[in-house]
Amino acid sequence: MSNSNRDKTSTNSIITPINSLALKAVGCLIIVTHHYTLHQGDVHNNVFNEFSTLACGYIAVALFFFISGYGVMESEKRNRLPFTRFLRRRLSRVYIPFVITNILFIITLLFLGSYPFSIGNLLVHIFGIELIDSVTWFVPVTLLFYFFVLVLSSLQKRQLKACCMGALCIVYIILGISLFDIPFYAYVSSPAFPLGYISSLYSHEICQGLNGIFRWILLFMSAIIFALLSWAIMGHIPMHGHLLHGVIALNNIALLGIIVTVFAGRHYAWFHCKWLGDISYEVYLCHAKVFMVFIATTGSFATFHPLLLLIIIPIAYVISKLDKAASTLLTANK
Repeated sequence: MSNSNRDKTSTNSIITPINSLALKAVGCLIIVTHHYTLHQGDVHNNVFNEFSTLACGYIAVALFFFISGYGVMESEKRNRLPFTRFLRRRLSRVYIPFVITNILFIITLLFLGSYPFSIGNLLVHIFGIELIDSVTWFVPVTLLFYFFVLVLSSLQKRQLKACCMGALCIVYIILGISLFDIPFYAYVSSPAFPLGYISSLYSHEICQGLNGIFRWILLFMSAIIFALLSWAIMGHIPMHGHLLHGVIALNNIALLGIIVTVFAGRHYAWFHCKWLGDISYEVYLCHAKVFMVFIATTGSFATFHPLLLLIIIPIAYVISKLDKAASTLLTANK
């Protein structure tokens, strides 16, 4: 057997678990780079800074949403959980790490004298009623989509599930824009979750359909569209308001088209980064808070050296260990 055959094997999944972890690792690296360049402020210094600052945040979040939607449906297909177990498992994976990270960084900011202490502030910040940093808007939106998954779990027909999930996402976006005035970044990448959910429902058909030259044509088209829309988002084609938001959403879909055409029906043994994939969510939760602590300590982000980004890894690892301990207590059978 050749090396290429050993490294690429057939599968009925769009994204295998080990490739999913590697994609999460890539996603967390993209989002950290995005927020680092955003803090640097010199957006138009070069093309890399433009792309990282103006486009990477959206595509990283879209990637996380897609994998999350895909993964939750894959889990449901394997083992449909009762309401209480579903709730405990999702809370342990998403909400508990969020709370633990908030507690640790509030303690740090208190020690530095940079946190406005009050019981009210502690409660709203620890439990996410009010976010310490805007980066973690991802958490309540993810929990909302998990609630949608739970509501739809009683439906048997997958076509109906797919239509309802898409409809609920549209309702969320419309209500968010018209009634609740949520920031655009909290809805512009959200369609990636139902796309991941629906992709899992139709994973067999997608894997069977992406064969031969059609896969390469679709990949080429998705890559061209992604490049053109990214160029527009970077400011080289003037657009504003909801037109820009629509372009961002379409760019995310083009990115997901690339992901699906590359991975559907294939498992890449070489694409393996379990250690970073395992702590990718903790990296997402803590990286912006590390920046906050640095600014609180030095008074400026100007002296933050790129090598200091490495400190995020051990912090996220420690938080992941605390998360697992708390999750074990939460999900243990009594």
